[in-house]
This record gives sequence, C-alpha cells and structure tokens, in this order.
Amino acid sequence: MNSKLHIEIILLIFPITILLFASPTKSQPTFSAYICGDPFFNYTINNPTYKANLHTLLSSLISNWRINNYGFYNNSVGHELNQVYGVALCRGDVPTSDCKVCVDYAAARIALDCPTQNSAIGWYEECMIHYSNNNIFKGEMSHPRFNITSRDYNKVPDPKSFNLTISNLMNKLALKAAPGDSRRKFATGEVNVSSKLRVYALLQCIPDLEEYDCLNCLNLIINYTIADCCYAKEGVRTGGPTCNVRYENYPFYKSAIELPPLQPPSTPSALSPPSPFYTRRKGWRIKRRPKVSIIVIISVFMISVLLGILIRLCLKRRGRSLYTVADLERFYEGGRFSTYSPIPNYADSIKRKYLDWEKRYNIIGGIARGLLYLHEESRLLVVHRDIKAGNVLLDAEMNPKISDFGVARLFGVDQSQAYTSKIAGTCGYMPPEYVIHGNFSIKSDVFSFGVLVLEIISGQKVSKFSQAQNGDSLLSFAWRNWTEGNAMRLVDSTIAAINTNEVLRCIHIALLCVQENASQRPIMSSVVLMLNSYSTTIPVPSRPAFQVQNDLNTNLPLEFDNKQTPDMSINDDSFSTLDARD
Repeated sequence: MNSKLHIEIILLIFPITILLFASPTKSQPTFSAYICGDPFFNYTINNPTYKANLHTLLSSLISNWRINNYGFYNNSVGHELNQVYGVALCRGDVPTSDCKVCVDYAAARIALDCPTQNSAIGWYEECMIHYSNNNIFKGEMSHPRFNITSRDYNKVPDPKSFNLTISNLMNKLALKAAPGDSRRKFATGEVNVSSKLRVYALLQCIPDLEEYDCLNCLNLIINYTIADCCYAKEGVRTGGPTCNVRYENYPFYKSAIELPPLQPPSTPSALSPPSPFYTRRKGWRIKRRPKVSIIVIISVFMISVLLGILIRLCLKRRGRSLYTVADLERFYEGGRFSTYSPIPNYADSIKRKYLDWEKRYNIIGGIARGLLYLHEESRLLVVHRDIKAGNVLLDAEMNPKISDFGVARLFGVDQSQAYTSKIAGTCGYMPPEYVIHGNFSIKSDVFSFGVLVLEIISGQKVSKFSQAQNGDSLLSFAWRNWTEGNAMRLVDSTIAAINTNEVLRCIHIALLCVQENASQRPIMSSVVLMLNSYSTTIPVPSRPAFQVQNDLNTNLPLEFDNKQTPDMSINDDSFSTLDARD
C-alpha cells in the first residue's frame, strides 16, 4: 500500500475517532460480526466525494441526539453516484442510553474495519449499522448475513422434534413482529422443548419495512437458520441487513420498552423553533459539539496513527493471496461465523486462474443444489429472479451461496407461475417469456442458471462476450459450436487441466436450461441428477433464446450487495395468502 492510501485512511477515521473518544467513557458493546464490500476495490480512495459523504454520515451517527427513542435511524448524504445511505438499528429491548453507546462504537469501528469499501455492515449484540452506495431503503434484504453458534452448544438429542418446535415458535413470533408500526417490529418468546430444555427466541426487522417485506425477510432467515447453517443447535444468532433472529437455551433479552400509542401528525406551530436537522433522505446541519481540549485531540491523533499503521499491515497481508481465510472467515470469542466473497471478475485472467475446473464444477453443482432447495425443498417455493455471478458468493472452501433476494417472490402450494407488468432483473439472464410477456416461474431461474453455467465455463460475462466475430452472443456461440461438434471452443483458455466429459456434460445441461421454450427446460431436481449421475440419459437441447450482443449493456460490479445492475423497474407484485408446502 502506498503512503497516499495510508494517509487517506487516517484522514477518514481520524475525525470519527475524535468524536468517539471525546464522549464520556462507557462500557464497550459486545461485537458479533462485520462484512465489508468488495475487498479488491478501494472505493473511498478512488472517490473522495463519496468518502467525504461517508464521513459525514458516520459522524452524524456518533452523536447522541441522532438516534430516536425507539432505537432506529436512517439517512443519506450526497447525490446520485456519490450518495451514501446509512441505517442504524438497536435491539428492541435495549434502553436508549445503551443503544446510543452501541451505535457510537459501531460507527467508529466500521470505519476502521472497512476503511476503503463502498459498503459495509456490522453487527453487535445490542445494535446493527449498515451503509452502502446503493439504496438500502427500498425494502427487505436477506444478504449479506452472518450466523454464530456457541462452541459450547451441541446438537440436541432429537433434532427433528427440536427443529419443529423452534420453527413453530419462530413463525408465531414472525407473525407478531411483522405488523409492528414504523417505530418497532420486534417480538420475543419462549417454549419448552423438553423437560430439561427451554428455548428463548427474539426476532426483529428494521421498522420502516412493510409488513409483507418484514415477514418475507424473517421467513427466509428462519429457513436458513433452522435448515441450513445451524441445524439442531441450542443457540444461534443470524443477522441480515433488514432482519435478524436469535434463540438461546437461556434468557438473554429484557422486557421490551412499551410504546405509547401513535399520535396523529400535528400541524407545526408558527411559533415553534426551527428543527436543527432533517431526517431520512434530506440534508441536515450537524449540531455543533463543545470544543475538545488540545490534550484529547493530540491523544486521539496518536491513537489514529497507530490504528492507521495496523490497518496498513492488515491490508498488506490481505494482498498476499486472492482468497485468504482472513478475508473470508472471521472468528469471535466463543463462536464462529462465515463471510463470503463474490465469484472473481471474469475480465481478470489472473483471478480466473485460481478457479481451476474442479472448483468451477463444484461451484456449478453447489448453485444447482441451492436452487433445488429454493424450488422444491423450502417451506415455500421461492423464485429468485436475479440469478447471476454477482449474486453467488463463495466461502473459503469455494462453496457457493445464493445471495440477494431483493426481487425474489414466494409462490403458494398450487401456484406454478406469476405475471408482472414491471420487469426486475438483469439483462442477459432473463428469459424471453419474462422480458416480453412478464411471465415468470421456476423455469426463469433455470434459464438464468444455464447462462451462469456458460459464463463459468467460458470465463466471460454474458454482457461482455468477446468471441463475437459472427455477431454471436454467449448463448448463440455456445449453440453454434455445440451443433458443429466444437463445443470445447467455449472453454476458458486459462483453465490448465480439464475433465472433457464433465465440461461437455455441463455445456449440454446449460443448453437445456436456456432453451427458448420454457416448458422444455428441466427442473432443478433433474439438473442435479444429470450433474451427479452419468447413467442418466440427457435429452437433446433445442434452440436457445438468442440475444443480440449489442443490446446488452450491463456492467455488474462484483460486490456483496449489488443493486447497481440495470433493473428495468422495481417489481411490486401482490400475491394472495401463501400456504407452506408439506
């Protein structure tokens, strides 16, 4: 790291640290986890305007008068490409004074933990803070997320009965929390699992979510907690940007502070003094704090310099390897949680070399199993609608996780497809029946999966396909070479050793998934079977849905919370009451 970058980091964290240490000394909140944005792009260093706006936003959080009495704050600073959005949320049972202390520390620490990223999220036991260059006020987001299970907790003797009891409790609490008003969406409860085990649970959404979005967020994170990450654990904490759940085998929460009835909005009095600030998406004037003594300033400056040196050493260590365990996994005292990085940028041949064929094949299989769970194994059928490379995250072992359910839709038991007049998704990954007619179903995700498989094999993005001498798109190039018997021409040249049979099989399956006729595309259970069984006969694919290369104009930054992709509009479909599958 050069000296300029070092100075920029210190200039970012120095004023924030001054505000923190200038406040009265209080007990430090319990840290849980943090996740930074794209570790390969120094966003705040390359964009000084955004950095200044981020500093303004974080500084405003480290001020007792910014958090309301219900433990929630959101605001944005700047305009257009330089705009930064921020959210702070305290647990519903945490007193206001403790809430403010937690947010103070969280805002200061996140500037140290993620000094150059355009987005970051940090979780504590008492609060959560989240900022991004994307609009995080739009609705529910279930990614990125973390989970923590105590090392002292073992799996319960009867996992099936335990999970059923916990699931029932969580679902009841979700229905209780989601209808909360704009001040708080929060619920707690307890249940006897056995004569020797009693479990206590807590659920919460950010209060500006609509009831449906809150319930959807909680349902997704409950499914993930019970069925995926933490099967039959006695104690778990799982958090996302807009909701979180926790259950333990001991009482860990207090009684929530009672909320007074909502008062109808009153007309401002002509004699009322002007407000010192504006909330939400408007600008504000930062309230001036008393002057700090010169001794405190000098002391804090020395601390900032030391912190800057530590950050410099950490970032240097990060640069030694593309995917270090330090980047992808972090540990906390008494527990463990995982973070994920996106699939490497296809345009970077150096990063692509790290993905040999075995890793790519495992990623393809993992994505297929993830979609199989969403389509056929979860309590409610989930259609993701935005499967793409930027929404597949990899852990330290290169295991994929599907992320960003911002435009996902839940289907009822008897529902097989839906219609929308407003299209939301990413160009190149959307099937023709969705783009032209607004019809979407599980076959929409199957189409996107097929495009993604071709991208993984070729090492090129569908929107930046370079082998287009004949005006080919990625799909038409794959189809033409398949029909001519030259399918191996599609394979990424950076792959040193490949299994030809596996590659041809994956191309064959991908072409089945991108067929123009949706009814001819396989379901994900068939895809998983074809990937894992060589005795299965694979049908001959028909013509894919070709796309004109020049019509694609997407530039997808690989980051954990990708909302800059060119969504045509935000979908606002409405569905009737959904019943879970048996």
